[in-house]
Amino acid sequence: SSNIPPVFHFKREKHIDFRCANVQSDSRSCRIDFVITTPRGHIIFLEVDEHQHMYGYDGLVSCDMKRMSHVMETLTLELGDTLPDIYWLRYNPHAYYVDGVLVKLPKEQREMRLLEWLADFESPGPLGIGYAFYDREDECLIVLQNEQYHDSYAEIVDDLGSFDRA
Repeated sequence: SSNIPPVFHFKREKHIDFRCANVQSDSRSCRIDFVITTPRGHIIFLEVDEHQHMYGYDGLVSCDMKRMSHVMETLTLELGDTLPDIYWLRYNPHAYYVDGVLVKLPKEQREMRLLEWLADFESPGPLGIGYAFYDREDECLIVLQNEQYHDSYAEIVDDLGSFDRA
C-alpha cells in the first residue's frame, strides 16, 4: 500500500481518520509524526513529543493515552488480521532530567542513538510503547508514575533508558 513506506524509509505526518472506523473521539483524525517500516514488516510510530508533552496534549497524559487507543482501534477495525505489530516510540527532542540532573544531549547524538536503536529493533509483540529522552528517577520513567497513565499501557512500556547513556 502507498500508505506504508518501504523498509527503513518513513512517511511523515501519516493521517489517521477516526471516522472511517466509527471511533468515538472528540477529534475526527490525527497525524502520526513519522511511520517507519522495519525489515520484518513491523511498523514504528515515531512521535516527537516536544518537552515530553508535559505529559500529553493540554498537559494531560490521558490525552496521549486516548490518542494511541483511537489510532489502534481504527487500525484494528480497518486491517483486522492483517494489522502488523505496532510500536510507539515517544521521542523527546528537548532537555530532560535523569535523577534530578538536567541532560542536554546534542541533536546529532540523539539521532545517532535513534538510528542505532532502529537498526537493532525487534518487535516485542503486537503492541509496544517506548520512551526516549524522557525524565527518569531511580531508573524509572516519571511519565509512568502519572495517575492518568493507563495500567494496560504501562504493562507494555519498554524502558529505553539506554538512549540516555553515553
